[in-house]
Amino acid sequence: MRVILHSVILIGCCLFLFVPAKNSWSIEQRSIKRSLDDVLSSQEAGGGVSFKLNPSLVGRYPITLEIFFEQVRLVLVAEFANGARVRLPYQFNIGYDFDGEVYWERNTNNYALAQYDLTGDGIDEILFAVIAPDGESMSQVEVNVLQFHPPLRDDDLYRPQNWELASSLKAIGVIGTVNIEFEGPSIKIPRNHRGFYYEMSWFKGKFRDTGDY
Repeated sequence: MRVILHSVILIGCCLFLFVPAKNSWSIEQRSIKRSLDDVLSSQEAGGGVSFKLNPSLVGRYPITLEIFFEQVRLVLVAEFANGARVRLPYQFNIGYDFDGEVYWERNTNNYALAQYDLTGDGIDEILFAVIAPDGESMSQVEVNVLQFHPPLRDDDLYRPQNWELASSLKAIGVIGTVNIEFEGPSIKIPRNHRGFYYEMSWFKGKFRDTGDY
Protein backbone atom coordinates (compact mmCIF):
# COMPACT_ATOMS: atom_id res chain seq x y z
CA MET A 1 0.00 0.00 0.00
CA ARG A 2 1.35 3.39 -1.01
CA VAL A 3 0.30 6.69 0.49
CA ILE A 4 0.89 9.86 -1.51
CA LEU A 5 -0.91 13.08 -0.70
CA HIS A 6 -0.71 15.85 -3.25
CA SER A 7 -1.36 19.49 -3.87
CA VAL A 8 -0.10 20.75 -7.22
CA ILE A 9 2.65 18.15 -7.43
CA LEU A 10 2.82 14.73 -5.82
CA ILE A 11 4.80 14.58 -2.60
CA GLY A 12 6.22 11.36 -1.19
CA CYS A 13 5.57 10.09 2.29
CA CYS A 14 7.57 9.69 5.49
CA LEU A 15 8.09 13.35 6.35
CA PHE A 16 5.51 15.41 8.19
CA LEU A 17 4.57 18.97 7.37
CA PHE A 18 1.73 21.34 8.12
CA VAL A 19 0.03 22.93 5.14
CA PRO A 20 0.86 26.68 5.13
CA ALA A 21 -2.27 28.34 6.48
CA LYS A 22 -1.39 32.05 6.40
CA ASN A 23 -4.30 33.86 4.76
CA SER A 24 -5.93 30.50 4.02
CA TRP A 25 -9.28 32.05 4.96
CA SER A 26 -9.13 34.50 2.05
CA ILE A 27 -11.16 33.84 -1.09
CA GLU A 28 -7.99 33.65 -3.17
CA GLN A 29 -6.27 31.09 -0.97
CA ARG A 30 -9.41 29.03 -0.35
CA SER A 31 -9.79 28.50 -4.10
CA ILE A 32 -6.46 26.65 -4.23
CA LYS A 33 -6.55 22.88 -3.91
CA ARG A 34 -4.45 21.72 -0.95
CA SER A 35 -3.76 18.39 0.67
CA LEU A 36 -2.33 16.72 3.73
CA ASP A 37 1.24 16.86 2.53
CA ASP A 38 3.05 14.08 4.34
CA VAL A 39 2.51 11.04 6.47
CA LEU A 40 3.80 9.68 9.78
CA SER A 41 4.10 5.97 10.43
CA SER A 42 2.58 4.59 13.61
CA GLN A 43 6.07 4.24 15.07
CA GLU A 44 7.00 7.84 14.27
CA ALA A 45 3.78 9.22 15.73
CA GLY A 46 4.05 7.08 18.84
CA GLY A 47 7.65 8.15 19.42
CA GLY A 48 6.54 11.74 19.92
CA VAL A 49 6.71 14.63 17.46
CA SER A 50 6.08 18.34 18.03
CA PHE A 51 5.02 20.81 15.31
CA LYS A 52 4.93 24.57 15.16
CA LEU A 53 1.52 25.91 14.18
CA ASN A 54 0.99 28.80 11.81
CA PRO A 55 -0.37 31.95 13.48
CA SER A 56 -4.07 32.73 13.30
CA LEU A 57 -5.87 36.02 12.68
CA VAL A 58 -7.50 35.62 16.07
CA GLY A 59 -5.66 35.79 19.35
CA ARG A 60 -5.22 32.94 21.79
CA TYR A 61 -4.47 30.29 19.16
CA PRO A 62 -2.06 27.45 20.08
CA ILE A 63 1.56 27.76 18.96
CA THR A 64 2.52 24.07 18.88
CA LEU A 65 0.84 20.68 18.47
CA GLU A 66 2.37 17.50 19.86
CA ILE A 67 1.53 13.86 19.09
CA PHE A 68 2.79 10.94 21.19
CA PHE A 69 1.80 7.53 22.53
CA GLU A 70 0.53 7.25 26.10
CA GLN A 71 -0.52 3.94 27.66
CA VAL A 72 -2.79 2.45 24.97
CA ARG A 73 -3.40 5.27 22.49
CA LEU A 74 -2.01 8.28 20.67
CA VAL A 75 -2.51 11.67 22.29
CA LEU A 76 -2.76 15.11 20.63
CA VAL A 77 -1.77 18.08 22.81
CA ALA A 78 -1.99 21.76 21.86
CA GLU A 79 0.24 24.24 23.69
CA PHE A 80 -0.29 28.00 23.96
CA ALA A 81 2.14 30.88 24.34
CA ASN A 82 1.37 31.13 28.07
CA GLY A 83 2.32 27.46 28.58
CA ALA A 84 -1.24 26.13 28.85
CA ARG A 85 -1.60 22.62 27.40
CA VAL A 86 -4.79 20.78 26.45
CA ARG A 87 -5.59 17.41 24.91
CA LEU A 88 -7.61 17.45 21.71
CA PRO A 89 -10.74 15.26 21.43
CA TYR A 90 -10.06 13.13 18.38
CA GLN A 91 -11.87 9.81 17.83
CA PHE A 92 -11.29 7.32 15.02
CA ASN A 93 -13.57 4.38 14.24
CA ILE A 94 -11.00 2.50 12.15
CA GLY A 95 -7.42 1.32 12.58
CA TYR A 96 -7.74 -0.44 15.93
CA ASP A 97 -7.03 -3.92 17.24
CA PHE A 98 -8.99 -5.38 20.16
CA ASP A 99 -7.99 -8.12 22.62
CA GLY A 100 -11.40 -8.47 24.26
CA GLU A 101 -10.74 -5.75 26.82
CA VAL A 102 -8.63 -2.97 25.32
CA TYR A 103 -8.47 -1.24 21.92
CA TRP A 104 -5.16 0.04 20.58
CA GLU A 105 -3.94 1.56 17.32
CA ARG A 106 -2.57 -0.86 14.75
CA ASN A 107 1.15 -0.58 14.11
CA THR A 108 0.46 -0.60 10.36
CA ASN A 109 -1.47 2.68 10.51
CA ASN A 110 -0.23 5.92 9.02
CA TYR A 111 -1.20 9.37 10.30
CA ALA A 112 -1.30 12.92 8.96
CA LEU A 113 -2.07 16.34 10.44
CA ALA A 114 -2.85 19.67 8.82
CA GLN A 115 -3.96 23.16 9.80
CA TYR A 116 -6.61 24.62 7.49
CA ASP A 117 -9.64 26.90 7.71
CA LEU A 118 -12.55 24.86 6.32
CA THR A 119 -15.27 27.09 7.75
CA GLY A 120 -13.83 30.41 6.56
CA ASP A 121 -14.11 32.10 9.96
CA GLY A 122 -10.41 32.95 10.32
CA ILE A 123 -9.75 30.17 12.86
CA ASP A 124 -7.93 27.19 11.39
CA GLU A 125 -9.29 23.74 12.09
CA ILE A 126 -6.89 20.91 12.91
CA LEU A 127 -7.32 17.98 10.52
CA PHE A 128 -6.14 14.65 11.92
CA ALA A 129 -6.20 11.63 9.58
CA VAL A 130 -5.55 7.91 9.95
CA ILE A 131 -4.83 5.66 6.95
CA ALA A 132 -5.39 1.99 7.78
CA PRO A 133 -4.28 -0.62 5.21
CA ASP A 134 -7.04 -3.09 4.39
CA GLY A 135 -5.34 -5.88 2.46
CA GLU A 136 -2.52 -5.51 -0.04
CA SER A 137 -3.96 -2.79 -2.26
CA MET A 138 -6.85 -1.16 -0.36
CA SER A 139 -7.14 1.21 2.59
CA GLN A 140 -9.64 2.69 4.99
CA VAL A 141 -9.24 6.39 5.78
CA GLU A 142 -10.76 8.68 8.38
CA VAL A 143 -10.24 12.42 8.85
CA ASN A 144 -11.27 14.18 12.07
CA VAL A 145 -12.04 17.92 11.96
CA LEU A 146 -11.14 19.57 15.28
CA GLN A 147 -12.50 23.08 15.87
CA PHE A 148 -11.11 25.59 18.35
CA HIS A 149 -13.39 28.08 20.10
CA PRO A 150 -11.09 30.74 21.65
CA PRO A 151 -11.97 31.71 25.23
CA LEU A 152 -12.12 35.32 26.39
CA ARG A 153 -9.37 34.88 28.99
CA ASP A 154 -5.89 33.36 28.85
CA ASP A 155 -6.65 31.60 32.14
CA ASP A 156 -9.25 29.46 30.31
CA LEU A 157 -7.01 28.25 27.48
CA TYR A 158 -6.42 24.89 29.18
CA ARG A 159 -10.13 24.00 29.14
CA PRO A 160 -10.91 20.98 26.90
CA GLN A 161 -14.36 22.49 26.28
CA ASN A 162 -12.67 25.00 23.95
CA TRP A 163 -12.15 22.20 21.42
CA GLU A 164 -14.78 20.25 19.52
CA LEU A 165 -14.68 17.19 17.30
CA ALA A 166 -16.86 18.95 14.75
CA SER A 167 -17.10 16.17 12.18
CA SER A 168 -15.36 13.19 10.63
CA LEU A 169 -15.01 11.91 7.08
CA LYS A 170 -14.62 8.14 6.65
CA ALA A 171 -13.67 6.38 3.43
CA ILE A 172 -13.62 2.62 2.85
CA GLY A 173 -12.39 0.65 -0.12
CA VAL A 174 -9.81 3.20 -1.33
CA ILE A 175 -7.78 1.46 -4.03
CA GLY A 176 -4.03 1.97 -4.32
CA THR A 177 -2.61 5.42 -3.59
CA VAL A 178 -4.47 7.35 -0.88
CA ASN A 179 -5.12 11.04 -1.61
CA ILE A 180 -6.69 13.36 0.96
CA GLU A 181 -7.48 16.71 -0.63
CA PHE A 182 -8.99 19.88 0.75
CA GLU A 183 -10.14 22.80 -1.33
CA GLY A 184 -12.24 25.73 -0.13
CA PRO A 185 -14.77 24.33 2.38
CA SER A 186 -14.34 20.65 1.37
CA ILE A 187 -12.30 17.55 2.21
CA LYS A 188 -12.20 14.92 -0.53
CA ILE A 189 -10.86 11.34 -0.66
CA PRO A 190 -10.97 9.75 -4.15
CA ARG A 191 -11.72 6.03 -4.24
CA ASN A 192 -9.58 5.65 -7.38
CA HIS A 193 -12.41 3.71 -9.03
CA ARG A 194 -14.67 5.06 -11.79
CA GLY A 195 -14.41 8.60 -10.51
CA PHE A 196 -16.12 7.86 -7.18
CA TYR A 197 -15.06 9.82 -4.10
CA TYR A 198 -15.88 10.56 -0.48
CA GLU A 199 -16.32 14.23 0.39
CA MET A 200 -17.44 16.41 3.26
CA SER A 201 -18.18 20.14 2.90
CA TRP A 202 -18.97 23.07 5.18
CA PHE A 203 -22.29 24.51 3.93
CA LYS A 204 -24.77 26.80 5.69
CA GLY A 205 -23.19 26.32 9.09
CA LYS A 206 -22.87 22.53 8.98
CA PHE A 207 -20.56 19.82 7.67
CA ARG A 208 -22.47 17.84 5.06
CA ASP A 209 -21.86 14.70 3.00
CA THR A 210 -21.21 15.83 -0.58
CA GLY A 211 -19.52 12.68 -1.87
CA ASP A 212 -20.34 10.33 -4.76
CA TYR A 213 -19.32 6.85 -3.67
